[in-house]
Amino acid sequence: MAIAILFLLAIAMAAFWAAGVYLFPFRDCRKCGGTGRKTSKLNHSHYKLCTRCAATGRVQRPGARRLHRAALSARGPAARLRQEARSQRAAERSGAPAPVRPGYRSRSH
Repeated sequence: MAIAILFLLAIAMAAFWAAGVYLFPFRDCRKCGGTGRKTSKLNHSHYKLCTRCAATGRVQRPGARRLHRAALSARGPAARLRQEARSQRAAERSGAPAPVRPGYRSRSH
């Protein structure tokens, strides 16, 4: 009886961990403390950009990528087609020039 309770408790803890990783896949970078830059030990006004997080201050939590890929692969084929169409429309929009706003004059004139 006690083993069954421990097993159910372990499954519940794993489910909570997976939900947390799925909802919050990024955490603060430990190398820079979430600032995106690393200060010099001798002079604190000098700094360089963090190489671990590419100066974003955020890194993926362990298991986040695998969990998201598993969730995407579990979706049905209709959802995959919708996602591909959405991605294709976004790619087409990114290549198009920005619309000209009325009353806007470019600086090149």
